[in-house]
Amino acid sequence: MKKIDWAHEFEYKMSICPMAQSLMVLSSFIMFIKNPSLLAALWFIFSVYLFPLLTSRLVNIFFPTREGRYRIGRKGVEGWVLQLKIQIFLTTFPYFERALHMVPGLYSVWLRAWGSKIGKRVIWTPHVEVIDRNLIEVGDDVIFGHKTVLTSHVIFRIKDEHLVYAKKVKVGKGVIVGGDSILGPGMVVEDYVQVPALTQIIKIKKDNNGVLN
Repeated sequence: MKKIDWAHEFEYKMSICPMAQSLMVLSSFIMFIKNPSLLAALWFIFSVYLFPLLTSRLVNIFFPTREGRYRIGRKGVEGWVLQLKIQIFLTTFPYFERALHMVPGLYSVWLRAWGSKIGKRVIWTPHVEVIDRNLIEVGDDVIFGHKTVLTSHVIFRIKDEHLVYAKKVKVGKGVIVGGDSILGPGMVVEDYVQVPALTQIIKIKKDNNGVLN
């Protein structure tokens, strides 16, 4: 009898999250159109925002995201893979998150709810993209320019293996990040630094053995 790899099977089943959330959002929208009510509005809010958030927090209890380098497809359930799948809907339809910017401070509250550490008086332009919502740290009085991207992971290949490197992006207090910049995994921006526009920093260095420095 073929032995079932339950870990990979579980990760595969988690792939239904984006589809499940899409169906929930669609059903809540249809419900609201047919019969506008507080219940329908609350179901829509739950489907768009609370479902992925609560799923992420629950998954993180049992399969916390590890920082560092590891092989994709190794034995065991990898928290980072699950978190990525949970966030696919929000990444695919960014307008839902952009709507949060209409209320001052709400986007920072949203990221804190995912597990990130966000300071006070942070200014996010609506087109800022946070790929890993649970893996960033931002100090007070930070300004993010238009279309800034913060990604706490990168995938690469060494010989015949696919690897992922995941590490928090840390931005100190009083920092200004210029537009169209990309801050990659492990990036640390010191206090009161101004990052020029169009800066792209993916802090990945490998030696001959493929070890990350």
